[in-house]
Amino acid sequence: MPVSDIRVREALFRAIDYDAIKASIFHGRALDRMPPRAISGMGEVDASWTDYAEALWEYDPERSRQLLTEAGYPDGFDLWIGQATPAGTPYLSDLAEAVQAYWSAIGVRGTIHVLEDEQYQAIQGPADHSVGGVVFASTGVLGPAPSNMSWVWGRFGGHAIHADRRDRENPIVFLPELDELVYESVQERDPAVRKQMIDDFIKMGLDTYTSYTFGQVPSLLATAPSVTFKEFPVPLTTQSPPYYSPLAIHTDQ
Repeated sequence: MPVSDIRVREALFRAIDYDAIKASIFHGRALDRMPPRAISGMGEVDASWTDYAEALWEYDPERSRQLLTEAGYPDGFDLWIGQATPAGTPYLSDLAEAVQAYWSAIGVRGTIHVLEDEQYQAIQGPADHSVGGVVFASTGVLGPAPSNMSWVWGRFGGHAIHADRRDRENPIVFLPELDELVYESVQERDPAVRKQMIDDFIKMGLDTYTSYTFGQVPSLLATAPSVTFKEFPVPLTTQSPPYYSPLAIHTDQ
């Protein structure tokens, strides 16, 4: 597939004008971007990773076209874009369409396929037809930093992108060194060694051009006498973090 070439992946990253998306879809409220599943101020994750990621993802459509030509796709190619539809994320269609438009500008013709949850779960990992994705992922501080980031870079993560998980019992891991660092760092007790392991796997993960962070946005919550909250239980497994969001229910009709 075209995206197996790192030059193509870099081209797709650099084709997206994040500042424009931040100003429009996120109403100018997005926070500094961090590595996937790392939030600003998270322990053991340096804020300087923001600058590193921004340099990797700098908007440069001319460079994108050059990279596509170097990779053998001067006229672009067709791309299947899977858009997940988790509850409470109405902005995802806008985000998918924005990405589609930016990729179209460099000759990459993306077709958006809206996926219900069952459909999305069925193609965890890089299924043959799924070569691109616009996927929502909320980030909370769920224990150690590596536990959070294993959601993207670990073979057992909910959005694992460095492993083919269609065979859940025997996933194919594409970057074993990255996978090992992610999980070994969780067990490491020496703070200095652990910090170095985290830095190493963050750099390794970012350098693959496989996971793009659109932005972190603060959550706003208002309460009033007419509002109550109902929490939906989620089955806890070793492959999914124990978190879920409360739903605000207005008691008035």
